Amino acid sequence: MISKKILIMGLTLSLSALLLSACQQSTGEELASKTETDASQKLEAIEGKSTQFETQTNEQDAITVSVTPLSIFNDSGNWSFEIELTTHSAELTMELMHDAVAIDENGQEFNPISWEGDPPGGHHRSGVLIFKAMDADYLRLTLKNVSESGDRTFEFKK
Repeated sequence: MISKKILIMGLTLSLSALLLSACQQSTGEELASKTETDASQKLEAIEGKSTQFETQTNEQDAITVSVTPLSIFNDSGNWSFEIELTTHSAELTMELMHDAVAIDENGQEFNPISWEGDPPGGHHRSGVLIFKAMDADYLRLTLKNVSESGDRTFEFKK
């Protein structure tokens, strides 16, 4: 009689542990699924912003400069551009904090507040150039002294 009770108690405990484990696994899978969905939605939102303005590329004097607006014409507080510079013939020595300027439709110039990327030198540089948000519907981004041909200019309209 006692062994039957012990057996039933053991089976009950095993069954309870099995059910608890299944519930935790289900909750973990639901959490992972929700996390994937949230990440996917954020990625779609970012991609939606970045595709609003296409990457512009300028190739001169064996130096290729690509500019992709990441966040412009918004109220986020900062406007940012992904910048990529590539060459196989010279060092990329320009200092983007000093050699970049944004100009609005009224001709007012704005200097960057931050460069988060590779330092001067080398054949490949990339990073994000950040400006304080402006009240503008048009923006001309100029990178000065990129090569012997001079400046590179990229224009964006709201």
